[in-house]
Amino acid sequence: MYKAVSEDLLHWEEKGLVFPEAKVIHRNPCVVQNPDNEAVLINGKFVMYLNNGLVAYSNDLLNWQSKKVKNLWPGGEGCFALTDYSEKHSDKILLFTGGHHTGHFYAIGEVLFKKDNVEEAIDWMPRPVIYAEPVYPY
Repeated sequence: MYKAVSEDLLHWEEKGLVFPEAKVIHRNPCVVQNPDNEAVLINGKFVMYLNNGLVAYSNDLLNWQSKKVKNLWPGGEGCFALTDYSEKHSDKILLFTGGHHTGHFYAIGEVLFKKDNVEEAIDWMPRPVIYAEPVYPY
């Protein structure tokens, strides 16, 4: 995974690998954001969910440190991570996952985290919210 920066979203400068010392594949990154598509600081750091139980932290959205969590959540791949989506759930993070989810190869699932422990899922949907059925041709 490469990182690049831009002042105008037209001209980009490559900055190299995001995780240059990674020993496992880091893919499908999604930084936790609010409904206005702004990255959100959680406990003083930006948080990025990646594939297969990897979570990364950054102070500046450029330099990241990743770690493997103890307990995996279903879905495997991060698609989108959202917080501050309602006053009732202001302490939660909703992670949409893709990939293999409860028996479906292509599916979108939902996994719930609390902001005070972004590494441990507190709940998830028992079945994907969107999935491909082999009986329907594409």
